[in-house]
Amino acid sequence: MPNNSRSRWRGFFGRHEPAPGVIVPDFFRRRRRRRIILLVIVLLVALGVPAAIFMRLVFSDDCAAGVVRHDGECVGVTDGGYVFAQELRDVEKAIREENDWVAKQRNRVSVSIAYVFPLRFNGSNVAADTRSLRRDLEGAFVAQYAANHDTMTEQPLIRLLLANTGTNSTRWKPVVEDLAKRVAGKDHLVATVGLGPSLSATRDAVRRLAELGIPQISAIMTSDDLVEIPTLRRVPPPNHVEVAAVIDHARKTANRAMLVQDTNPDDLYPGTLADTFSSRYPDAANRLVGQVEQYNSKLGATATTFVQMLPNICSERPGIVYFAGRDAELRDFLKVLARRNCLGDHITVLTGDDASGLEGDRSLDQTLAANISVLFTALAHPGAWQAPDADSFFNRTTVARFQDPTGVFQQRFPNETLDDGEVITSHDAVLVAVTAVRYAAVGGHLQVTPADVEQTLNRLHGNLKVAGAGGYLSFDNAGSPIGKPIPLVSINPGGVLAFRELLPPAP
Repeated sequence: MPNNSRSRWRGFFGRHEPAPGVIVPDFFRRRRRRRIILLVIVLLVALGVPAAIFMRLVFSDDCAAGVVRHDGECVGVTDGGYVFAQELRDVEKAIREENDWVAKQRNRVSVSIAYVFPLRFNGSNVAADTRSLRRDLEGAFVAQYAANHDTMTEQPLIRLLLANTGTNSTRWKPVVEDLAKRVAGKDHLVATVGLGPSLSATRDAVRRLAELGIPQISAIMTSDDLVEIPTLRRVPPPNHVEVAAVIDHARKTANRAMLVQDTNPDDLYPGTLADTFSSRYPDAANRLVGQVEQYNSKLGATATTFVQMLPNICSERPGIVYFAGRDAELRDFLKVLARRNCLGDHITVLTGDDASGLEGDRSLDQTLAANISVLFTALAHPGAWQAPDADSFFNRTTVARFQDPTGVFQQRFPNETLDDGEVITSHDAVLVAVTAVRYAAVGGHLQVTPADVEQTLNRLHGNLKVAGAGGYLSFDNAGSPIGKPIPLVSINPGGVLAFRELLPPAP
């Protein structure tokens, strides 16, 4: 049950459930409800409570202040006081406590940054999606805490708001309009971060935020289709950079490659992965074989269509299959590929960063034993911090926030892993926003505005690059990081994401 007083009243008076096995006809349910309501009205009138207040308590669809129920899910904005999912309870508590601490610093100015996210993404693996979001919020909290406590004099202090835009971000409109109201309100909202994966609904939300003049810093969006939005900065390199960085590795692995591509029109992520691989991989010594094997994840039944691809894959004998799609379909594809007739031919499956969602997936162990290797270009990985040339790309002070056993990350989240990169990239997105806020707050101008932050974000390059945990961030004029290295990661038995090498940024 939602954890606020209005929801408790509503549940107490209107949502009693019968004992297990007891069937109560709708007629009796309605009659019982009417009796309860009439009884309560009489009691409230006797106590002098206005009927309008009662109606709001009983019939409101609010899950909490700022959070409203839509089609069974609670979407909206909270400071951590409303818990969107049980698995998020600990990290939301940490954020709420930090926000409360900021509120008590009466002699210091504060502003708010909103972490915007869809609580559910593709719906196929709710546990994995929630785990991913938990790590996003942990990274955001570490950046918030460091901003507020690394020194005791820097201002403004940072409050962190959490904005759930619903499954696949389909409820973004009321959430974005709520955020717009918080710019001039007591929250003093100055930027949005996170923003979720590269979906068409996410793009629409980002466009609206741009129209409202609220800066956006994405933690995970990589689609090249988003460069059209001038106020969007992205912590990860765009898809074409990810793919270009791995081309040399691909050519050294095999000189024959096949492309498998998702054509879902609502998903912006697969298209530019496929386009870049098909244009960059072929040369005089390396070629794409066969026709591009397309599927549409929006239609479902992808496992069946993957089975139908096997004869062509075996006949073309590619050493590499580049999979331009999401982790849910990748899982099915790999399981099907393990049943191919040409098991004697080793196949390396290359793909993009979304494969990190397969971390811990033990169902692929037998698949990986079927003469298959799986490699992907990751957004971040802690193994990169030990790469031979790591000091050229990483700031050791920032990295220490995650490695120090006495630091806030390991103290608050001692059993968490960094291998999927989620904690690191969300931390860096908030760090970019904090850096812009602090640069804007010069000369005593502490109550910065979104316009101040946007202006300062344009300066974060060259000597003013941001020392992110996933690598230095120097943004070009399209909002993408320049010269950021890309970890190449393999999926090993047990769902272990193992660092392989640090790919230099491609030109």
